[in-house]
Amino acid sequence: MTDDQPWLSPRTPTEVELNTGLLAEVLKDYRKQNGVSQADLAQILNIDQSYISKIESGRRQVRDLDTFLRVVNQLGISPARLGLSPELLHPIPPPSTSALVNDVDPVAVSQEEWRRSRRELNSRRRELAETAATLYRPEARIGKAPFMARREWMPPAPVRLEDINLAWSDGRIPITVAGTEPEAERALPLRAPGRRFDRYTSAIRYLDPPSLFENRPSYRLLGVDLTPATRAWVSD
Repeated sequence: MTDDQPWLSPRTPTEVELNTGLLAEVLKDYRKQNGVSQADLAQILNIDQSYISKIESGRRQVRDLDTFLRVVNQLGISPARLGLSPELLHPIPPPSTSALVNDVDPVAVSQEEWRRSRRELNSRRRELAETAATLYRPEARIGKAPFMARREWMPPAPVRLEDINLAWSDGRIPITVAGTEPEAERALPLRAPGRRFDRYTSAIRYLDPPSLFENRPSYRLLGVDLTPATRAWVSD
């Protein structure tokens, strides 16, 4: 032992030496085994696709421990495969002085179960999408891809972007499924004792926000006119 190595003085997570070469191999191996693209993996990990590409090609050396832990937690990968110690996933919290320290917090339990279920669903995103697509009639699907659209919205051939005219609809059309229906309640975690989040997107915002999240306006496609002289897409 030397003077610059204090006895029983563990290194903090930011001081852990990371084997950056393992991450690229683990990501490529995960994609191969699960049949997911770099775009799919980027969605699962909530990071940019170009970042995934740079890691796998070796153009980006990741030295951020949080990124390694995200890969472990989101993909269900053993920490050892990335050269990490399992203790990093279970840091010792400071002693609690709360009167409720020995009680079970139903809100915390509900939210943690929701996060765990969400990670599992994200890890099987492609498989679930393909399975869900088989529940619909073949004419509602776009080829073999797990995408769906109304038959009257599908052009017989690809349409050039410059031939598309977008039209805005001022009339507000109610959303058929808003996510607040009774059937959705079981998929919502508790927000407070006896009270659940009002919708899934609200739970994502407060419990599991994407790292690159940006609140932007979204639009709905309400109708399509495929007449050659028109080629109009109507949205609100």
